[in-house]
Amino acid sequence: MKQILGIFACILLFGCQPQDKAANQPSAASESQVALKPTPDSPARAKVHNQGVPLGNILGIRSEEVAGIEFYIMDSMAATPASMREDWLKEAVLNNSGNRLYAHYAVSEAQLADFFSDLAASKVLPYDTQDPYFDYRLLIEVKKKDGESIQFATTRSYNNGIMLATLIRGEQRTNFEVDSRNMIKLLQYTGRSDMLMDS
Repeated sequence: MKQILGIFACILLFGCQPQDKAANQPSAASESQVALKPTPDSPARAKVHNQGVPLGNILGIRSEEVAGIEFYIMDSMAATPASMREDWLKEAVLNNSGNRLYAHYAVSEAQLADFFSDLAASKVLPYDTQDPYFDYRLLIEVKKKDGESIQFATTRSYNNGIMLATLIRGEQRTNFEVDSRNMIKLLQYTGRSDMLMDS
């Protein structure tokens, strides 16, 4: 009788074990929650965010000093020479009005302060290079009320979501790395962020 009770107890014990294991396994919902966590930044992006400074610190101007902001965009699909300088980019955009691969926008007065704030908040990291020009695809012109014009030109993405950029102020040119997401955010003001979405 004891043997029969022992066998019966073992059957019950082993019969419960798979259910216990199933109860201890993570549910499908918790696995999907893990998959929804944002992916970490690439090392290049993390470096820009950790070591970079806001562009506004370098510009050294306040939003109330800004008279207007215009930008010129060339879509990644447009064929260009090996190096598209900022003045060539501006000329190409103005000469191809109506072509969807090129766009010229003036930021509205109502959006000027917000746009400048987002531009100034963009983190930039100095980039040391001997190249005087890059293959620019986006040119942002900030026009001050005192007549000064400052240009910020960027390439497409070249390394894990980072763009090369040049700040042009008079004769002075300074090269940077900038996160492409910041530039795409600026293009959302016009509804044409798709022009740099391959970045």
